[in-house]
Amino acid sequence: MALSASAAAAARLVKYGEAVKLAKLQGGTPEQQEKLVEAAKKGQSKRIKRLLKAGAVVALEGANGSTALHWACYKGHVDAVVTMVKWVQRWKRKHPDPNNALPNARIYNRRSVGKNQPGWTPLHWACWGKSEGVVDLLVNEYKCDLRCKDKSGLTPLHLACTADNAAIVGHLVAPGGTFLSHRHMRDTLGAIESGLGNTPLHVACSAGAEKVCRILIDCNAPLDRLNHNGACPVDIAIAGGLTRIVTLLNRAKLRLKRHGEVDARKRQQQEAIAKMHADAATAKPESQMQRDKELGFGLAGLQLEDKKRERRKSTRLEQSR
Repeated sequence: MALSASAAAAARLVKYGEAVKLAKLQGGTPEQQEKLVEAAKKGQSKRIKRLLKAGAVVALEGANGSTALHWACYKGHVDAVVTMVKWVQRWKRKHPDPNNALPNARIYNRRSVGKNQPGWTPLHWACWGKSEGVVDLLVNEYKCDLRCKDKSGLTPLHLACTADNAAIVGHLVAPGGTFLSHRHMRDTLGAIESGLGNTPLHVACSAGAEKVCRILIDCNAPLDRLNHNGACPVDIAIAGGLTRIVTLLNRAKLRLKRHGEVDARKRQQQEAIAKMHADAATAKPESQMQRDKELGFGLAGLQLEDKKRERRKSTRLEQSR
């Protein structure tokens, strides 16, 4: 029974515990699936190719609920990941599925299932295994979803912060060397896990990851966000006795406060200029140049200051001669 002739039957078989039936449907066997997982753990790309040609399926879960791709990502075998993903891409071209019902169609964000599995995607597994090369591949080449959450609400960035890996955090917040858009950055840095309500910055402070904290602060991670216990990141750092991180967070808050004061002054100046123009529209007509000179606002006032500055400069030059 060929898979191309029974796509609907295959879709009905995609359930937990039905991996054996689907493997047989594609021409594979349970033994081949086990061998595929073993080869993925060891990074044996050539063996993976032979098993896939024999009928093994990349997207099927093993006994513990994880796929061969999950294990390759966790172990950091970039070649094995590329081999399986390319195989899936060829498979999708041969077996078009407009409804995305088949398991291979969702390979990039395929979650691990089962009672003891947290529901991690391949990107979660790569971050937890500190596999920098695989993270770079998944984020920059295959454009995996950075905001995907597991059953506990953890994103890949949470796991990278827990593992104290600054290089992987850099890949996640600035994929391809370009920072995420404002909306995606806000969703990624402000993501809250459902258990304790911690953001990635909370997790980094709890792990004592100073370099990771610096990266998150530079990306404008929320500093005053409270978790379910009413603690902000600096509270966690103080409780852990992490004085360097406490100093880092306090300096970041001070910079934000100063920027806020500068923005407030700019708004006051803009409001004053707007009020001046509104008053000028209703006042008696008079010279615009004279009014700007008296108030010190507008283009005329700036030009007057520039002229005074040039005069002082030329005077100093003449005196020096």
